[in-house]
Amino acid sequence: MKNASMFCLAIVFVISCTKEEQMNEPPIVPPHAGLDLNSDGVLDYEIQYGSFVIDGVGFSRYGHFGRLEPLDDNEILMIEDSSSVDIAVRKESGGTLRVTPESPEKWLARSIQIIDITSKTETIWPDVWEPTAPFSSSNPTYIGIKINHPNVSIGWILIETSENTGEISVIESMISSSESLVIDPS
Repeated sequence: MKNASMFCLAIVFVISCTKEEQMNEPPIVPPHAGLDLNSDGVLDYEIQYGSFVIDGVGFSRYGHFGRLEPLDDNEILMIEDSSSVDIAVRKESGGTLRVTPESPEKWLARSIQIIDITSKTETIWPDVWEPTAPFSSSNPTYIGIKINHPNVSIGWILIETSENTGEISVIESMISSSESLVIDPS
């Protein structure tokens, strides 16, 4: 009986080690996508993808990310954190955007990371991409935007992420030159 128990334990150990050490291909990174939200022939934002490496003592991790990058001094509605980590404000349908937002919200010309995927080792990758905070709690989600050229306009984009491909898609958007705008999708 003792030998049978040891044999079963050995099988479980081999199966768990084998499953954990299976190699797979790194994910395909989606292409960049430009967004001309006010239809003036000039890109206002870009969905960009990049790669990163984390080198630690005795381990390394590799990863890819997708972010929304404002172009030409355009901005994204954020909360500026004292720790230098800016957090995009995730808006809900019915929420109000303002040219001059109420504190702690601010318009900032900084990119926001929306989704990423990180390897466990150089050859072992997860099966899915993960939306980053605050986007992990809602998919699709609204992001407040401010276009500063040629005229000041505020608006929103409704984005959706694919956990299978890492793709960030703009489903719907609205731009207005008014002082405030209620998020009211059609």
